Amino acid sequence: MQFRLSRQRVLTRPTAPVTLQVVLGEAIIRRPTGGRNTLAGQLQHLLDRSDLPNVEIKVMPHHVGAHAGIVSGPFVLLQFPATGPHRLAEPPTVYVDGFLGTLYLDQPSEIDMYEAVWADLWATALTEAQSRDFISKALKELPK
Repeated sequence: MQFRLSRQRVLTRPTAPVTLQVVLGEAIIRRPTGGRNTLAGQLQHLLDRSDLPNVEIKVMPHHVGAHAGIVSGPFVLLQFPATGPHRLAEPPTVYVDGFLGTLYLDQPSEIDMYEAVWADLWATALTEAQSRDFISKALKELPK
């Protein structure tokens, strides 16, 4: 848990902060895991982080229905910076943290499939502004 929290520092470090784009399902915004106060803190944290120039947060609302993310499940598409012309520090990698453990995918065909899913998710989700409004409204609607 501490490791996961410490990873967040890469978003606010003064030199070369990491770029983060995320699509969150509406259920994540609405499910009070840990109780009302915990969820309120998490939603406020999302709003605070979405103000950073290197962070883009979108919400996938329930009314969208079936979308590519339902089939793929949660994943992280890691893309690394270039170390020179046409030379990446590392090849793109998909990270899947599942019930039975962690899976890293790096074959071009696997990356292509997840990039297609990501493009669909990014295009289908609410805009960043709509997502901020959605999260703000969910925060205000939390039961007291």
